Amino acid sequence: APADASLPAWTLRRRLAPPAAAAVGLLLTLAAGAGWLHLRAGAGPVRVGLLYIQTNGEADKPLARSIEDELAARIGGSSGFLWITRAGILDLFEQEGLMDLSQIEKLERKACSVARKGGLHYSLVGALKPTGADRWRLESKIVCTKSRAVVGTLASVGAKAEELAADHRRQLVAWADGYDLLPKGVQPSLP
Repeated sequence: APADASLPAWTLRRRLAPPAAAAVGLLLTLAAGAGWLHLRAGAGPVRVGLLYIQTNGEADKPLARSIEDELAARIGGSSGFLWITRAGILDLFEQEGLMDLSQIEKLERKACSVARKGGLHYSLVGALKPTGADRWRLESKIVCTKSRAVVGTLASVGAKAEELAADHRRQLVAWADGYDLLPKGVQPSLP
């Protein structure tokens, strides 16, 4: 012990310091683990919405609208997902003075911030292209509104809106499951 220290106090402090530090470390580790488990268990649904489907011309727009409706019905009805409507995002954009949903695809900060504020975690922006006689290719980007990054792509080929939407839904569920985005206990059902 140092010459000016009280021997009993110094001995007690020396003996209790390592176990006390270990106990504090253990408590902090347990608290962090409990917080992580609480966040994972309470994770809500993946909030996703289709902002638009770009078409080659006016003749393709009815098919694009049918695909939008099919996606809303198929993804919105899936456990683990919450579908945000295009109309809701448009209203939110208008309130903020933004008139172009493609600003999210361009990864603009304000547009992504507005979409996130409206509850959108991921946005889908698609392009519909003819591939032959009555055959179509639907390509979509998945944009994360938080990181402003393209985090995935989907590509479907088919003749009908139902076919394209079903394949897009299957790919979206597989993508979300692969990134462990679905809440625990939710088993995604594939069509």
